[in-house]
Amino acid sequence: MLDALARELDGSATAASSGKRARRILNVAVEDAVKHGTLKANSLPKRRGTAPKSSAAVDKRSLVGRDQAAHLLAWVRRRSRGGSRLHAFFAAMYYAGPRPEGAVAMQVVDVRLPGAGDDDQWGELLIHSARPEVGKH
Repeated sequence: MLDALARELDGSATAASSGKRARRILNVAVEDAVKHGTLKANSLPKRRGTAPKSSAAVDKRSLVGRDQAAHLLAWVRRRSRGGSRLHAFFAAMYYAGPRPEGAVAMQVVDVRLPGAGDDDQWGELLIHSARPEVGKH
């Protein structure tokens, strides 16, 4: 059963986090069966520390570079339907890094930009809510 949980339907290996979660869920189900007397003991092997580790490294080839981002943002801005609005959305996500639901929830009053002559050229984006639902806005 553990081998089946570690494979997709096509036979390929599942992601490390998916396999780990599936093993935890199975262990809870077996422990519950033991508690209710359906099984005599939990025969699942103790696998502490043996689960495959997922990599936290990001492949740099999948990241958007500064020049590529500038070209993409310029292309978005030129779109006739909502180009300037989408440009602001994607530019905020690229330069400031909020999640999409945080970027959608921002309003003009939530953005503080420095003046042209200020020594400190850092701005501030206030993300105080999220809108995870999908809609026309």
